[in-house]
Amino acid sequence: GAQRKQLISQFLGESLFITSIAFVLALVVVTFVTPVLNNFIGREIELNLQQNIFMFLGLLVILVLVGLISGSYPALYLSAYRPISVLKNASPKGSGSSRFRSILVVFQFSISIALIICIGIVFGQLQFLHTKDLGYNKEQIVLLPGDERIMEKMELVKTRLLQ
Repeated sequence: GAQRKQLISQFLGESLFITSIAFVLALVVVTFVTPVLNNFIGREIELNLQQNIFMFLGLLVILVLVGLISGSYPALYLSAYRPISVLKNASPKGSGSSRFRSILVVFQFSISIALIICIGIVFGQLQFLHTKDLGYNKEQIVLLPGDERIMEKMELVKTRLLQ
């Protein structure tokens, strides 16, 4: 016996709630996986939302947008059903609606497959970087700033380093 506006707000609220739970779980996973990733890639990556308020606000905006967008289609589609037409086995939409749903499913699978392929490519590139012989010993490298004083005395620097 709920009105259409009540159904829409319930669907959108549930979608925002589920998206919020996923957001919190994602932050927990990122917190635990970041040290492992840092060790794997040899760099220091950190996600500090307490110091970067703009990133936190941006993530909240994305959270709300994802919640509203993901809940809007079910909210609008399912709230259009009329109980009498459901009991009479009459569909509220024609075949165009089922075509749209099929296109959405194909689109989601395509995006998923593309992302899985990208993950495989990135993993392969990281493995290549870690196993490729660079032709020199990475432990015996000296990095100097491109200062003019050092560039003028480069031969002297080379001879002193080789001693």
